[in-house]
Amino acid sequence: MRSRGDLHIVEVAFAGEGTYVVQDPVAGESFHLSTAEHALLATLRQPTSLRAMQRQLESQFAPRRISISQLQQFVNRLYDQGLVVSEAPGQGAELRTRGNNLARRERRAGLLQVLSLRLGGFDGGPLIDRLYG
Repeated sequence: MRSRGDLHIVEVAFAGEGTYVVQDPVAGESFHLSTAEHALLATLRQPTSLRAMQRQLESQFAPRRISISQLQQFVNRLYDQGLVVSEAPGQGAELRTRGNNLARRERRAGLLQVLSLRLGGFDGGPLIDRLYG
């Protein structure tokens, strides 16, 4: 696994702590990472092992401890969100599919917003009571 090189990462101050906003240009999504999570994502720019990531996190953010299973869950979450890719072939197609699915969901949500129109002078309460009552 390695982190994607096209991600845009910006450090912002939030609640007095450093937070990182990671923008995915392919899927058009943004993610918020803590300083420790950002350090782990930065570690994934090069091939590394979970044990090496654990040692780096525990030395950089002492006395914080993290287990290998927690690291695996975090890396899996990054993969599901599309922030890291596998070295296996076909990852570009997977990212494109995720982006297309997101665009389709957004279009569908936009069409459904038409159903939430409010018409002045029309009280929908009695109609809804008749439908569901």
